[in-house]
This record gives sequence, structure tokens and C-alpha cells, in this order.
Amino acid sequence: MGVNELTSLELESCKDMEFLTDITRDQGPTVAFSNLVELNVANMVSLKGLCYGLSPTRFLQNLKQVIIRDCKELQVIFQMDKLSEEVKCQMPLLSNLTILELYSLPKLESIWKLEPSHHATASLARLKVVKIGDCDKLKTIFSPCLALSMLHLEELDVTWCHGLEQVIGFVQEEEIIEV
Repeated sequence: MGVNELTSLELESCKDMEFLTDITRDQGPTVAFSNLVELNVANMVSLKGLCYGLSPTRFLQNLKQVIIRDCKELQVIFQMDKLSEEVKCQMPLLSNLTILELYSLPKLESIWKLEPSHHATASLARLKVVKIGDCDKLKTIFSPCLALSMLHLEELDVTWCHGLEQVIGFVQEEEIIEV
């Protein structure tokens, strides 16, 4: 059974882990975690992001639930500004995501990071529940394009996010969107 067969992944207290995948300079798998449905991450003191380098093909395409808490170095959850051409042509990323919970991420600056040219590569069409707490550097939760793709959002719970300025951010079209 390889990593592509995993449906649930729980990572906790792995003090030296910086990224879930590292794909730089044509190293690492081209397909990773394609069947993952649940991702739970807790107390990862060195975690900086989910993917370093280009996102692998079908990376997290079946993901339904993401719960991340107590990761002091995490700055971006879904970095979608570094997508390979194969990823851009597939089913929209995050289109199966239904639950997103983020807690105690003091350096989190954006949940989604994507360039305007990549808007068609991400969709939150099935997202129902978003809970965010104690993420003081987070200024915006959704970009306009991602907000428009949310057809089924039922619950949005935001607490103790002192730096939050907007639920839906509005930026210049040519800028990279960080939300």
C-alpha cells in the first residue's frame, strides 16, 4: 500500500517536519496523496506548508476534511501559485473539500494562495463548514473567485483572529491573491 492509497492521514508532534511533500528540481513523486480524504495535523512546530515546490499531479484532489491546529510556523495552507501544467488541466483542486478547521496558527497569513490565472484550478463548490480560531496574522479568508465558487457553505465560525480585516478580500486582478 503506497501513499496514493491512503484515505486518512494524521500527523502530530513531528518536530522536524517542514512539508508534507517536497517536489523540487524533478525530485519526489509526481502523484502524491491522490486518494486522501481526511488530513489532520496537530502540534507540528516546524511545519511551513503542505507542499514545497510544484504541487504533484492530483495532489489532495479527493480531500474532504482538513483540520490543522497548533502549527507555529505554518504561513499558507493551500499554495496554488506553483502548479505544474498537469495539475492545471485536471479536476479543480479542493472541489471535494467539505470541512476546513484551522486553530492556533500564529503565523498563518493566507489559507489559499493562487495567481489570478489559476482561478479555474480551484473550487470550493462542496465546502460546508469553515472554523477558524486564533490565527492573528490572517487578514482575509476568501478571495472573490473562491467565494463565488462556494455553493453550499452552511457554517462560518471565526474567533480570536485579531488581524482579520475581511471575510472576502478584494485585490487588483494582476496581483497574486493571498487569502
